[in-house]
Amino acid sequence: MGKIQSSIKKLWDAFTNEHPEYRDNNIPPSFYFCDNEKDANTCAHLVLKRIKQATATSLWWFETHKESLPEINDLNIVTDWDGNAVAVIKTTQIDLVPFNQVTSEFSKIEGEGDGSLAY
Repeated sequence: MGKIQSSIKKLWDAFTNEHPEYRDNNIPPSFYFCDNEKDANTCAHLVLKRIKQATATSLWWFETHKESLPEINDLNIVTDWDGNAVAVIKTTQIDLVPFNQVTSEFSKIEGEGDGSLAY
């Protein structure tokens, strides 16, 4: 087992020890945020600090990559750019919102930059 898979399994095992209701689940998919190392690592850190509690992926991305939209109660493992596991997250809400209707409240819980809509 490689270092990355090892970190994911270790985090999942720790999570399921604290949350035994998930013990029979398969290890959920893992991913990092963004398309570059600096932002991916920053976002992973913000998730760990519970500052980043939302994300905004474009519908275009899901369609282009032929990926299913997330569903309520989905679990995922967030990694840093190098694939090291940092957190288990759970989808609690999904809103399809046109870009020009994203709110400042959402910007705050997305947690990136200065938390403003302008950012």
